[in-house]
Amino acid sequence: MSTTERLVSTSPEQTADFAAAFAASLVPGDWVGLTGPLGAGKTVWVRGVGRALGIQEHIVSPTYSLLNLYQGRLRVCHLDLYRVRSSGEIVDFGLDACDDGQTVVLVEWAGNLPELEFPFRWHIEFERTGDRERVIVIREDVLPQNDRMPS
Repeated sequence: MSTTERLVSTSPEQTADFAAAFAASLVPGDWVGLTGPLGAGKTVWVRGVGRALGIQEHIVSPTYSLLNLYQGRLRVCHLDLYRVRSSGEIVDFGLDACDDGQTVVLVEWAGNLPELEFPFRWHIEFERTGDRERVIVIREDVLPQNDRMPS
């Protein structure tokens, strides 16, 4: 079962505001997959979620570190799969520590490793439709409670 919402953002600030409103839907253990081209707003979205969750640190894309952890009202694991080419690469950098049922996991470039079936509750797709305009599609998939990240 899934539900879908379509938003149109005309600025990075509006994208961050949409993300902040979305953050109210998050619960510990949620996985959020973010997809879309470079510059479409994925990291802006994560910053908006972080702001709403009370994260004080500046949120940056973990393109090179692959994973950043933040603490706010909820613990947030921010993962970027842009440079990852195989599932074996993610085993070594501690993703299993994020899959604790208490952490919200936000994954940029979520479609880059289709062989892994991450337990995404939320799928957010970004489409650039203009210099500043973005179409953002949010889909919630209801997963059985015992679905976890594959080993």
